[in-house]
Amino acid sequence: GEIVSFTGLSQLFPVGTSYLFITADFVATATIGNNISCESTTNSDLTFTSNPTFSGSSFTAANLHSIIVGPTILQPGDISFIGYGNDTPDKFAFIVLKNLNDNTSITFTDNAWTGTALATNENTGTYTVPSGGLLIGSIVHIEGTTVIGGGTMSAGLSGLAIDGDQILAYQGSSATPNFLAGVSSTGWLTSGSTNSNSSYLPSALALYVSAIGFSSEEDNGYYSGPMTLANGAVAAFICNPANWTRSSTVQTFPAWSFTLGNHTLVDVTSAVQNLNILNIESLTIDASKQLTVAGNLVLESDATGTGSLIDNGTLVSTNNTVERFITKYDDAGDDMYHFLSSPVALQNISTEFSDPRLITARSTSSN
Repeated sequence: GEIVSFTGLSQLFPVGTSYLFITADFVATATIGNNISCESTTNSDLTFTSNPTFSGSSFTAANLHSIIVGPTILQPGDISFIGYGNDTPDKFAFIVLKNLNDNTSITFTDNAWTGTALATNENTGTYTVPSGGLLIGSIVHIEGTTVIGGGTMSAGLSGLAIDGDQILAYQGSSATPNFLAGVSSTGWLTSGSTNSNSSYLPSALALYVSAIGFSSEEDNGYYSGPMTLANGAVAAFICNPANWTRSSTVQTFPAWSFTLGNHTLVDVTSAVQNLNILNIESLTIDASKQLTVAGNLVLESDATGTGSLIDNGTLVSTNNTVERFITKYDDAGDDMYHFLSSPVALQNISTEFSDPRLITARSTSSN
């Protein structure tokens, strides 16, 4: 066969020859004039023209052999836990942070990660995405093998320990797992041996980014922070234990309704470890609400030199950075640069830098 680059399905190909078709939307392996089999690499549908012609032979829907939508390969943080319940009935919930093709599988286990391998003394079940897939922002609630939100679960995580337990999500085999997310009701080990109540955090996962851990044990918990979140801020809020409601008694999960996009609205008092307000995103703190940033707060400007942080309430943050957009100097033949400030304290900028072409910056405003 050959590798062929083309636009659409309008080219002519010899009958009986196999090709690998590669486009931005799908990968297709075809035997022209006989069958065609396509595997999607995105969430998009595959579309064929009604009667493309291949060297005089007509290809119609009757010739279509199969269209196989491939599973989505996930990375850490592509899903995030938003609820767990160790008291009967054992349950957990997660939010989808990347569009998932149907037939995508995610394995959940309360087996401990020893630091080098998964233990084998507890429970494991595999969740399969429903036909049609799941969009970013979808919520899946699993209780035993009962799934709310679409899809199926092969086996329930029964027996979550009331003295502390963890749930890890991964793709791949248990021998070589690709970890995606984790939640521990009692925190993650930093030393000692694992047991049925404790686990190390896999190195692929990070607290406040793709995993949640708590400083004390509670049997049940759910995310109760802001629901309107910029895509770049979702993990910072969801993976911070300060934004969870926990209890030693059975809880009913709320009817979460997330709005994900380019804006974060802090309409309940919240905390994050680190927060980046990306150059296409904005943040608003409602009146009488407080946002505490324990680590670093970064506000990026867009190409116009504007960033947006609207504080109508209280912002508690000490390590703040504004990243300003600076245009490129394009005059051909000139070796120009942006002189932002003197490198020596209390020293004035010298007169030779008075040319406005050399002192160029776009300031970032806070709206």
